[in-house]
Amino acid sequence: MLKNTATDKYVVFLSIVVATNRPVKFLKNIFKSIHLTSPVNAEIIVVNDDPKRKINEIDFESFLSKSVSNDQVYFDFNVINNDDNRGPGYSRNRGIDLARGSYILFIDDDDEIDLSVLQLLLDFQKESDIVCLGFEDTAGVFTNYDLQNKLPQLQVFKGNRLQAAFIDNIFLPAQIQPYLFKKDFLKTNDIKFPNAYVGEDLAFNAMAMLSAKSVINVPGFFYKYISRPGTLKSSQGVDRAIDLLCCLIDLNNYKNRFDNLDETQKKLCYEIIDFYKSLFCMRVLLATQKIVNTKLLPNKLADTEISLFKNVFENKVPVEELKILVNGIADEIKKICIEKLLPDLKNFKKIFIFCVGSLGRAVARLVSEGCNKEVVFVDAMFDKFPNNEVDGLKIVSPDDLKGFDKKKCVIICNPQPAIEKKIADSISTHETSIGLKKSELIYGSKLIKESASAFFRKCEVVF
Repeated sequence: MLKNTATDKYVVFLSIVVATNRPVKFLKNIFKSIHLTSPVNAEIIVVNDDPKRKINEIDFESFLSKSVSNDQVYFDFNVINNDDNRGPGYSRNRGIDLARGSYILFIDDDDEIDLSVLQLLLDFQKESDIVCLGFEDTAGVFTNYDLQNKLPQLQVFKGNRLQAAFIDNIFLPAQIQPYLFKKDFLKTNDIKFPNAYVGEDLAFNAMAMLSAKSVINVPGFFYKYISRPGTLKSSQGVDRAIDLLCCLIDLNNYKNRFDNLDETQKKLCYEIIDFYKSLFCMRVLLATQKIVNTKLLPNKLADTEISLFKNVFENKVPVEELKILVNGIADEIKKICIEKLLPDLKNFKKIFIFCVGSLGRAVARLVSEGCNKEVVFVDAMFDKFPNNEVDGLKIVSPDDLKGFDKKKCVIICNPQPAIEKKIADSISTHETSIGLKKSELIYGSKLIKESASAFFRKCEVVF
């Protein structure tokens, strides 16, 4: 599969694509790790997405030359400079086009990696479309060792077993880094990233997993994702909401290429589609103006607006044309959400929002502006935010929440319901152990999912 270098001195077996808009010095550590730990011939393809800062291969020589030499393998460097800032989806597609390796790996520019685990694949006779590798997330959300333990190890198995594992998993395949993709597999199935800044990893992985016939699961540490507040994934704005629709449309179009999906494919695909619908609604809620008076929200979208939205999903109109409708879409979603929330919140003055993120911040706006309630955020990373505030609202630690001894209302906000349930179980267990009254626990993902489904039905969009 991945071959030793003794007989193929200058043949590249692994292409590592990194899309970046940061100065070269920030790539130093991860590139040195690649250089020191790779057991196979590899090329690094840097796609520079900052048109104001042109770079070339020479810029990387200084810190690679200072690292301990790995004489057993051959390394190559290629640099592509985008003429405009186009985002990670476009940049990674350029990397795919240039890649010479049998397999392609996509990494970020500020994480940690150890390629030595690939030693287990040397002289492995059978090839696979996807290689699944160990992934750690410093926030603890996307660490995949439990997922890996449910799969066969170091043997080829059918792709639907990986699909089924994610259906039963606490998170969807939203991270691109823990996989090697066979280049010929990507080319044959025309699998590409959406041209988007957010959400592109999940769409790409979904397309790959729908098409993969074979997978190998390799245990052991491979990649550590460094979670940071304020990274690209937490950026907001109308353009990011449109990005998520772009991902949803690309995935839906890819799904429609299949004459027949089996039940496992359908379940995973539609779960991801529902996830994108919810993400879009979250971003729209965050991207638009403050709710001044819920009574002033319009009763419904105009027929022309519904027709435009529907035409986008029928590939008749570019998705960018929906930007003019964002405020109207947001008003409709706000109205649906607030009508669902008010009955549950009527007996509480203060509402705790557990987890800061797109979902938590969107729900906080609905509660504070639309329902006129005091909002307090709860998050383990509370001390990472200046003045212990987010969007002008107080943020406290989970321990502070435990110290609040009155009956309380907690809206748990993570886009993936299984993670919300884990948090809810932890809160309930603690309250039971010390005899506190049970909190009113609401799942933010359910609120947004039901509201998103209602909105898409009103727009006559069916997947």
